[in-house]
Amino acid sequence: MKQDQSILVVDDEQIMRDLYCRLLRKEYKVVTAKNGYEAIEAVKRDDFDVIFMDIKMPGKDGVETLKEIKKIKPEAAVFMMTAFEVPELIEEALNEGANGCLYKPFDVEDVRNAARNRGFTLNKLPVQNEDTKLLLDIEDIFYIRSRGDYVSVYIDDQQFLTRITLAELEKRLSQGHFARIHRSYIVNMDKVREVVPISRKGILLVLADKKRSTIPVSRDRAKEIKQLLGVRVT
Repeated sequence: MKQDQSILVVDDEQIMRDLYCRLLRKEYKVVTAKNGYEAIEAVKRDDFDVIFMDIKMPGKDGVETLKEIKKIKPEAAVFMMTAFEVPELIEEALNEGANGCLYKPFDVEDVRNAARNRGFTLNKLPVQNEDTKLLLDIEDIFYIRSRGDYVSVYIDDQQFLTRITLAELEKRLSQGHFARIHRSYIVNMDKVREVVPISRKGILLVLADKKRSTIPVSRDRAKEIKQLLGVRVT
């Protein structure tokens, strides 16, 4: 039992508030709020270990509420919830410090893991494709590259832009599947086709995309990356 830990659930739909209560109240103290104004007042009164908050609410939406909560409790672990494709709001929420986003209908274990671990999670990444904002499934990403002020996301032979920094993405992307292999690159380890030695310690990763993209691994990370990929370390 973890009744000494408390969770705030913010959603304008009663059915969602009740659902979260049923899922979590055996382990946690669960408090609910039906809008952003009630959520802000609740955070002023009490300390919450985790906050689950709908991103689209009448009056003060989830992102506006997140900003206010972060002013009051900067360390708060906040997970946004949405049933809609709203990449602009998700991107803004992540840039404002949200730990991740859960999508309705959600996976029950994702909710419980977020409550238990309070870490960073990301299943879909908001990106820009010319004038259109999209949400990409994380598992489809081959690699992410930072160049100056731009962060590019590569899916096979397609390239997109995101406003989320490489450092923030490193926190939120699943460890073990994604790895920061270089100051400018994050790679999906599941997409690696070949490891090519280029010196006694240096390696390149060849990916399984159409272009067989070749990504350099920084020397200080080479040993760790070899271990992740099951390559013999010498």
